[in-house]
Amino acid sequence: MSGAREGVVTWWSNPKTWVDGVEAVHRATVSGETDGNKRHPLEGASSFFNSNPDHEPSMKLISFLNPTDPQEATAEQNFFQEKVARAALADYKSVRATLPVTAPPDDTFLNMRLLVVEDDPKIASFIVKGMKENGFAVDHAPDGEEALLFGRSINYDAAILDLMIPGIDGLAVLQKLRAEKKLFPVLILSARATVDDRVKGLQAGGDDYLTKPFAFSELLARVQALIRRNAQVQQSEPTRLTLEDLSLDLLTRQVRRGQTQIELQSREFSLLEFLMRHAGRVVTKTMILEHVWDYSFDPQTNVVDVLVCRLRNKIDKEFSKKLLYTVRGAGYVLKA
Repeated sequence: MSGAREGVVTWWSNPKTWVDGVEAVHRATVSGETDGNKRHPLEGASSFFNSNPDHEPSMKLISFLNPTDPQEATAEQNFFQEKVARAALADYKSVRATLPVTAPPDDTFLNMRLLVVEDDPKIASFIVKGMKENGFAVDHAPDGEEALLFGRSINYDAAILDLMIPGIDGLAVLQKLRAEKKLFPVLILSARATVDDRVKGLQAGGDDYLTKPFAFSELLARVQALIRRNAQVQQSEPTRLTLEDLSLDLLTRQVRRGQTQIELQSREFSLLEFLMRHAGRVVTKTMILEHVWDYSFDPQTNVVDVLVCRLRNKIDKEFSKKLLYTVRGAGYVLKA
Protein backbone atom coordinates (compact mmCIF):
# COMPACT_ATOMS: atom_id res chain seq x y z
CA MET A 1 0.00 0.00 0.00
CA SER A 2 1.41 3.38 -0.97
CA GLY A 3 1.83 6.23 1.47
CA ALA A 4 -1.00 8.05 -0.26
CA ARG A 5 -3.63 5.37 0.10
CA GLU A 6 -2.42 4.37 3.57
CA GLY A 7 -2.98 7.91 4.82
CA VAL A 8 -6.58 7.85 3.64
CA VAL A 9 -7.44 4.43 5.03
CA THR A 10 -5.98 5.41 8.39
CA TRP A 11 -8.22 8.42 8.79
CA TRP A 12 -11.26 7.52 6.69
CA SER A 13 -13.20 5.92 9.54
CA ASN A 14 -13.11 9.10 11.69
CA PRO A 15 -15.13 11.97 10.14
CA LYS A 16 -13.79 14.48 12.68
CA THR A 17 -10.21 14.09 11.49
CA TRP A 18 -10.63 12.89 7.93
CA VAL A 19 -8.95 16.04 6.62
CA ASP A 20 -5.68 14.79 8.10
CA GLY A 21 -6.00 11.90 5.67
CA VAL A 22 -6.59 14.34 2.82
CA GLU A 23 -3.38 16.15 3.71
CA ALA A 24 -1.48 12.88 3.94
CA VAL A 25 -2.68 11.95 0.47
CA HIS A 26 -1.80 15.36 -0.89
CA ARG A 27 1.73 15.24 0.56
CA ALA A 28 2.30 11.68 -0.63
CA THR A 29 1.00 12.44 -4.11
CA VAL A 30 3.12 15.58 -4.43
CA SER A 31 6.21 13.63 -3.35
CA GLY A 32 5.51 10.97 -5.96
CA GLU A 33 4.27 8.18 -3.66
CA THR A 34 1.63 6.88 -6.03
CA ASP A 35 0.87 3.51 -7.59
CA GLY A 36 2.44 4.08 -11.00
CA ASN A 37 0.37 6.57 -12.93
CA LYS A 38 -2.83 5.89 -11.03
CA ARG A 39 -4.39 9.01 -9.56
CA HIS A 40 -5.38 9.07 -5.89
CA PRO A 41 -8.70 10.94 -6.06
CA LEU A 42 -9.44 10.49 -2.35
CA GLU A 43 -7.76 13.87 -2.00
CA GLY A 44 -11.32 14.95 -2.70
CA ALA A 45 -12.90 13.38 0.35
CA SER A 46 -14.12 16.80 1.47
CA SER A 47 -16.36 17.21 -1.57
CA PHE A 48 -17.94 13.82 -0.94
CA PHE A 49 -18.64 14.58 2.73
CA ASN A 50 -20.14 17.98 1.89
CA SER A 51 -22.63 16.42 -0.52
CA ASN A 52 -23.27 13.30 1.59
CA PRO A 53 -23.30 14.42 5.24
CA ASP A 54 -25.20 11.34 6.43
CA HIS A 55 -23.09 8.83 4.56
CA GLU A 56 -21.22 6.26 6.67
CA PRO A 57 -17.65 5.98 5.28
CA SER A 58 -17.00 2.59 3.80
CA MET A 59 -14.34 0.70 1.92
CA LYS A 60 -16.81 0.35 -0.97
CA LEU A 61 -16.20 3.96 -1.95
CA ILE A 62 -12.45 3.47 -1.74
CA SER A 63 -12.75 0.40 -3.96
CA PHE A 64 -14.86 2.35 -6.45
CA LEU A 65 -12.43 5.24 -6.65
CA ASN A 66 -9.34 3.01 -6.74
CA PRO A 67 -9.92 -0.06 -8.95
CA THR A 68 -7.27 -2.76 -8.53
CA ASP A 69 -6.31 -2.46 -12.18
CA PRO A 70 -6.06 1.15 -13.43
CA GLN A 71 -6.96 -0.07 -16.90
CA GLU A 72 -10.35 -1.20 -15.59
CA ALA A 73 -11.37 2.30 -14.50
CA THR A 74 -14.62 3.33 -16.16
CA ALA A 75 -15.27 6.69 -17.76
CA GLU A 76 -17.64 7.44 -14.89
CA GLN A 77 -14.92 6.71 -12.34
CA ASN A 78 -12.36 8.85 -14.16
CA PHE A 79 -14.82 11.73 -14.38
CA PHE A 80 -15.79 11.46 -10.71
CA GLN A 81 -12.16 11.16 -9.63
CA GLU A 82 -11.14 14.34 -11.39
CA LYS A 83 -14.12 16.33 -10.09
CA VAL A 84 -13.59 15.20 -6.51
CA ALA A 85 -9.85 15.85 -6.56
CA ARG A 86 -10.20 19.36 -7.97
CA ALA A 87 -12.87 20.34 -5.44
CA ALA A 88 -10.94 19.01 -2.47
CA LEU A 89 -7.62 20.64 -3.26
CA ALA A 90 -9.40 23.99 -3.32
CA ASP A 91 -11.00 23.74 0.10
CA TYR A 92 -9.29 21.17 2.35
CA LYS A 93 -7.02 23.72 4.06
CA SER A 94 -9.92 25.94 5.09
CA VAL A 95 -11.86 22.93 6.41
CA ARG A 96 -8.85 21.72 8.40
CA ALA A 97 -8.57 25.10 10.10
CA THR A 98 -11.96 24.48 11.77
CA LEU A 99 -10.92 21.18 13.34
CA PRO A 100 -9.40 20.83 16.83
CA VAL A 101 -5.68 20.10 16.93
CA THR A 102 -4.88 16.86 18.74
CA ALA A 103 -1.45 15.55 19.62
CA PRO A 104 -0.47 12.14 18.18
CA PRO A 105 0.15 9.24 20.57
CA ASP A 106 3.54 9.08 22.26
CA ASP A 107 5.59 6.63 20.14
CA THR A 108 7.35 5.52 23.34
CA PHE A 109 4.29 3.49 24.31
CA LEU A 110 3.24 2.34 20.83
CA ASN A 111 2.23 -1.35 20.80
CA MET A 112 2.87 -1.83 24.50
CA ARG A 113 0.43 -4.33 25.98
CA LEU A 114 -1.93 -3.25 28.74
CA LEU A 115 -4.42 -5.32 30.76
CA VAL A 116 -7.55 -3.54 32.01
CA VAL A 117 -9.51 -5.37 34.74
CA GLU A 118 -12.82 -3.58 35.23
CA ASP A 119 -16.38 -4.93 35.53
CA ASP A 120 -18.25 -1.67 34.81
CA PRO A 121 -18.85 -1.69 31.01
CA LYS A 122 -18.90 2.11 30.66
CA ILE A 123 -15.72 2.69 32.65
CA ALA A 124 -13.98 -0.22 30.90
CA SER A 125 -14.96 1.06 27.45
CA PHE A 126 -13.78 4.57 28.36
CA ILE A 127 -10.38 3.33 29.55
CA VAL A 128 -9.82 0.84 26.72
CA LYS A 129 -10.72 3.37 24.03
CA GLY A 130 -8.50 6.06 25.53
CA MET A 131 -5.52 3.75 25.94
CA LYS A 132 -5.82 2.43 22.38
CA GLU A 133 -5.92 6.00 21.08
CA ASN A 134 -2.61 6.54 22.88
CA GLY A 135 -0.89 3.63 21.17
CA PHE A 136 -1.46 0.74 23.59
CA ALA A 137 -2.65 -2.74 22.64
CA VAL A 138 -5.30 -3.43 25.28
CA ASP A 139 -6.94 -6.57 26.70
CA HIS A 140 -10.03 -6.26 28.90
CA ALA A 141 -11.02 -8.69 31.66
CA PRO A 142 -14.45 -8.12 33.33
CA ASP A 143 -13.88 -10.51 36.26
CA GLY A 144 -11.19 -12.08 38.41
CA GLU A 145 -11.03 -15.44 36.63
CA GLU A 146 -10.43 -13.86 33.23
CA ALA A 147 -7.92 -11.45 34.75
CA LEU A 148 -5.90 -14.37 36.07
CA LEU A 149 -6.09 -16.13 32.70
CA PHE A 150 -4.76 -13.07 30.89
CA GLY A 151 -2.15 -12.26 33.54
CA ARG A 152 -0.75 -15.80 33.55
CA SER A 153 -0.55 -16.20 29.79
CA ILE A 154 0.70 -12.80 28.56
CA ASN A 155 3.68 -10.74 29.66
CA TYR A 156 2.09 -7.28 29.96
CA ASP A 157 3.88 -3.96 30.12
CA ALA A 158 1.36 -2.81 32.76
CA ALA A 159 -2.12 -3.49 34.17
CA ILE A 160 -4.99 -1.41 35.53
CA LEU A 161 -6.86 -3.35 38.23
CA ASP A 162 -10.21 -2.66 39.87
CA LEU A 163 -10.59 -4.27 43.31
CA MET A 164 -14.35 -4.84 43.40
CA ILE A 165 -14.83 -7.28 40.52
CA PRO A 166 -16.98 -10.44 40.19
CA GLY A 167 -15.54 -13.81 41.14
CA ILE A 168 -12.05 -13.55 42.58
CA ASP A 169 -11.66 -10.00 43.93
CA GLY A 170 -8.92 -7.73 42.63
CA LEU A 171 -6.76 -7.98 45.72
CA ALA A 172 -6.68 -11.80 45.48
CA VAL A 173 -5.92 -11.60 41.75
CA LEU A 174 -2.96 -9.36 42.46
CA GLN A 175 -1.64 -11.60 45.25
CA LYS A 176 -1.89 -14.73 43.07
CA LEU A 177 -0.07 -13.07 40.15
CA ARG A 178 2.72 -11.81 42.40
CA ALA A 179 3.05 -15.25 44.01
CA GLU A 180 3.55 -16.65 40.48
CA LYS A 181 6.31 -14.11 39.77
CA LYS A 182 4.24 -12.00 37.38
CA LEU A 183 6.04 -8.74 38.01
CA PHE A 184 4.57 -6.31 35.47
CA PRO A 185 3.52 -2.95 37.02
CA VAL A 186 -0.05 -2.82 38.36
CA LEU A 187 -2.04 0.35 38.98
CA ILE A 188 -5.01 -0.21 41.28
CA LEU A 189 -8.07 1.81 40.21
CA SER A 190 -10.79 1.59 42.85
CA ALA A 191 -13.65 3.39 44.57
CA ARG A 192 -12.17 2.25 47.87
CA ALA A 193 -10.55 5.48 48.99
CA THR A 194 -9.57 5.02 52.64
CA VAL A 195 -5.95 5.05 53.73
CA ASP A 196 -6.31 1.45 54.93
CA ASP A 197 -7.55 0.33 51.47
CA ARG A 198 -4.67 2.05 49.72
CA VAL A 199 -2.13 0.51 52.10
CA LYS A 200 -3.56 -2.99 51.60
CA GLY A 201 -3.48 -2.59 47.82
CA LEU A 202 0.13 -1.48 47.77
CA GLN A 203 1.22 -4.14 50.26
CA ALA A 204 -0.47 -6.82 48.13
CA GLY A 205 1.82 -5.93 45.25
CA GLY A 206 0.28 -2.85 43.65
CA ASP A 207 2.70 -0.27 42.24
CA ASP A 208 0.30 2.70 42.32
CA TYR A 209 -3.21 3.48 43.56
CA LEU A 210 -5.76 5.84 41.99
CA THR A 211 -9.26 6.36 43.36
CA LYS A 212 -12.50 6.79 41.45
CA PRO A 213 -13.75 9.11 40.10
CA PHE A 214 -10.62 9.90 38.11
CA ALA A 215 -9.38 12.00 35.22
CA PHE A 216 -8.20 9.95 32.23
CA SER A 217 -5.21 12.24 31.71
CA GLU A 218 -3.97 11.41 35.21
CA LEU A 219 -4.58 7.68 34.71
CA LEU A 220 -2.62 7.75 31.45
CA ALA A 221 0.26 9.71 33.01
CA ARG A 222 0.47 7.28 35.94
CA VAL A 223 0.52 4.22 33.67
CA GLN A 224 3.22 5.77 31.51
CA ALA A 225 5.27 6.64 34.60
CA LEU A 226 4.99 3.05 35.87
CA ILE A 227 6.23 1.70 32.54
CA ARG A 228 9.15 4.14 32.45
CA ARG A 229 10.19 3.25 36.00
CA ASN A 230 9.91 -0.45 35.26
CA ALA A 231 12.10 0.00 32.18
CA GLN A 232 14.72 1.75 34.30
CA VAL A 233 14.72 -1.12 36.79
CA GLN A 234 15.36 -3.52 33.91
CA GLN A 235 18.27 -1.53 32.51
CA SER A 236 20.45 -4.59 32.97
CA GLU A 237 18.71 -6.00 29.89
CA PRO A 238 20.61 -5.47 26.62
CA THR A 239 19.81 -2.30 24.70
CA ARG A 240 21.28 -3.72 21.49
CA LEU A 241 20.29 -7.00 19.84
CA THR A 242 22.50 -8.67 17.22
CA LEU A 243 22.38 -11.70 14.95
CA GLU A 244 25.19 -12.21 12.41
CA ASP A 245 25.56 -8.77 10.77
CA LEU A 246 22.02 -7.67 11.71
CA SER A 247 21.79 -5.27 14.66
CA LEU A 248 18.89 -3.51 16.37
CA ASP A 249 19.39 -0.64 18.82
CA LEU A 250 16.47 -0.43 21.28
CA LEU A 251 17.37 3.09 22.41
CA THR A 252 17.88 4.83 19.06
CA ARG A 253 15.53 2.41 17.22
CA GLN A 254 18.10 2.04 14.45
CA VAL A 255 18.47 -1.18 12.49
CA ARG A 256 21.55 -2.09 10.44
CA ARG A 257 22.60 -4.99 8.25
CA GLY A 258 26.36 -4.69 8.06
CA GLN A 259 27.03 -1.05 7.16
CA THR A 260 23.57 -0.58 5.64
CA GLN A 261 20.98 1.27 7.71
CA ILE A 262 17.47 -0.14 7.33
CA GLU A 263 14.39 2.02 7.82
CA LEU A 264 11.54 0.18 9.52
CA GLN A 265 7.99 1.21 10.39
CA SER A 266 6.82 0.83 14.01
CA ARG A 267 5.20 -2.61 13.59
CA GLU A 268 8.12 -3.87 11.50
CA PHE A 269 10.49 -2.77 14.28
CA SER A 270 8.34 -4.49 16.93
CA LEU A 271 8.25 -7.70 14.90
CA LEU A 272 12.02 -7.70 14.34
CA GLU A 273 12.67 -7.06 18.04
CA PHE A 274 10.36 -9.95 18.96
CA LEU A 275 12.07 -12.29 16.47
CA MET A 276 15.56 -11.29 17.62
CA ARG A 277 14.66 -11.86 21.27
CA HIS A 278 13.56 -15.35 20.21
CA ALA A 279 16.38 -15.96 17.71
CA GLY A 280 16.72 -19.62 16.78
CA ARG A 281 13.23 -20.44 18.04
CA VAL A 282 10.09 -20.80 15.95
CA VAL A 283 7.42 -18.21 16.81
CA THR A 284 3.82 -18.80 15.77
CA LYS A 285 1.44 -16.35 14.13
CA THR A 286 -0.56 -16.22 17.34
CA MET A 287 2.52 -15.24 19.34
CA ILE A 288 3.25 -12.44 16.86
CA LEU A 289 -0.37 -11.25 16.94
CA GLU A 290 -0.30 -11.10 20.74
CA HIS A 291 2.94 -9.13 20.80
CA VAL A 292 2.55 -6.75 17.85
CA TRP A 293 -1.22 -6.37 17.55
CA ASP A 294 -4.30 -6.27 19.71
CA TYR A 295 -5.17 -9.68 21.22
CA SER A 296 -8.67 -9.62 19.67
CA PHE A 297 -7.35 -9.98 16.08
CA ASP A 298 -8.59 -13.02 14.18
CA PRO A 299 -5.77 -15.63 14.15
CA GLN A 300 -6.80 -16.51 10.57
CA THR A 301 -5.99 -13.02 9.29
CA ASN A 302 -3.07 -12.64 6.88
CA VAL A 303 -1.69 -9.46 8.47
CA VAL A 304 1.20 -11.44 9.98
CA ASP A 305 2.17 -12.87 6.59
CA VAL A 306 2.07 -9.40 5.04
CA LEU A 307 4.18 -7.87 7.81
CA VAL A 308 6.73 -10.70 7.69
CA CYS A 309 6.98 -10.30 3.92
CA ARG A 310 7.64 -6.56 4.29
CA LEU A 311 10.27 -7.17 6.95
CA ARG A 312 11.97 -9.93 4.91
CA ASN A 313 12.19 -7.63 1.90
CA LYS A 314 14.01 -5.06 4.01
CA ILE A 315 16.43 -7.24 5.99
CA ASP A 316 17.06 -10.12 3.55
CA LYS A 317 16.26 -9.25 -0.06
CA GLU A 318 19.44 -7.32 -0.86
CA PHE A 319 21.75 -9.64 1.07
CA SER A 320 23.22 -13.00 0.08
CA LYS A 321 22.84 -14.59 3.53
CA LYS A 322 19.19 -14.98 4.54
CA LEU A 323 18.14 -14.75 8.18
CA LEU A 324 14.32 -14.88 8.25
CA TYR A 325 12.75 -18.25 7.42
CA THR A 326 9.22 -19.61 7.18
CA VAL A 327 8.57 -22.91 8.93
CA ARG A 328 5.53 -24.27 7.12
CA GLY A 329 2.66 -25.15 9.41
CA ALA A 330 4.45 -23.72 12.42
CA GLY A 331 5.49 -20.09 12.03
CA TYR A 332 8.69 -18.12 11.49
CA VAL A 333 12.25 -18.21 12.79
CA LEU A 334 15.14 -15.76 12.68
CA LYS A 335 18.41 -17.66 12.66
CA ALA A 336 21.99 -17.46 11.43
